[in-house]
Amino acid sequence: MFKSITNQVVRNGRLRPQIDFSVSVSNGEVLVSGRNAFGQLGHPRSVERLPASTPVPNLGEHDVKSAHTSLSNVYIRTATGVLSAGLNTDNQLGRDEMQTLSEEFKAVAYDFKSRGGVRQLSANGDTCAALTNDGCVVGWGNSEYGGLCVVEDRGLLPTSLSHHLDQAGCTYVDKVSIAGAHSWFMDDSGGIYAVGLRSVDGKPAIFTTPSLLKLPANAVNVWSGVHHSVALLQDGSLFIDGPQLDSFEVLAEDDADTLLQLAHTNTLNITFGLNGILLHS
Repeated sequence: MFKSITNQVVRNGRLRPQIDFSVSVSNGEVLVSGRNAFGQLGHPRSVERLPASTPVPNLGEHDVKSAHTSLSNVYIRTATGVLSAGLNTDNQLGRDEMQTLSEEFKAVAYDFKSRGGVRQLSANGDTCAALTNDGCVVGWGNSEYGGLCVVEDRGLLPTSLSHHLDQAGCTYVDKVSIAGAHSWFMDDSGGIYAVGLRSVDGKPAIFTTPSLLKLPANAVNVWSGVHHSVALLQDGSLFIDGPQLDSFEVLAEDDADTLLQLAHTNTLNITFGLNGILLHS
């Protein structure tokens, strides 16, 4: 299973989606569509599928900033916190441990407001993490392979990961990138610290202590799919790693300057499919 993803990077191609539902934000309104198997779209599961651009009800009082999907959940970042809906097999809702799922969006049980709110959010698999405006990293959900700096079969309720990162030398986190089985944390100098399941000499290994990756250049931005991550480096190359991939570097032959500019302005996106990675803006 650890090498089931084909090593290729594609541009301007079509990839098979990993999930069959989607979420977007338009003028502060959260719009959802697709299969609603776990109530993750904020509607009762009796509504099996939702058409494109269906609004999520009862969010009028929230100042919505962004929305994110994972394997069976949707997360909404607001001005003061995070809302979640969907499955709760590994505490990925970030609240009541006894709740099996939620068909409506409710707040993750953490006082993000006291930390100035949430600057950035990342989710994949059954794991989620938030970077607060005062620089704290808070993670919750599945950590079976150490992606949240501890091996925990049941999953974690919202927990600060900052002391683990501080001890590893990652003091000022600029971006969090969650891949489910592993996590990346990019610091303010472009270094990437990795934790969780990694491939070592072709074999899977679990690391619960973040460690600095050896890169040919500093990172500009990082993204993650399920179990694999990619970084755009300052030299215009891509670094891709994860337990389902052999570590390798590939030159982005398309206009590297354009890719760097898009990454710096956070308008470069990466879509992960079952057999490749699509760069787009």
